[in-house]
Amino acid sequence: MADLSNRRENIGPNEPLRLSVAAAVAFPDGSMTASGLRRENARGRLIIERIAGKDYRHFFILSE
Repeated sequence: MADLSNRRENIGPNEPLRLSVAAAVAFPDGSMTASGLRRENARGRLIIERIAGKDYRHFFILSE
């Protein structure tokens, strides 16, 4: 996967990101993955949108 940590400033607050991209941008050290975000969603601690069978997350909520 491409280095997405430098893209952080180019992401709009309402831009939906696939979970793998959201994890890479919000946790550039690799400490969180898409699977980890899905687990947090299952525990009720993270809201994920499902569009066309794919999971998305808005970056502005992750950065708060």
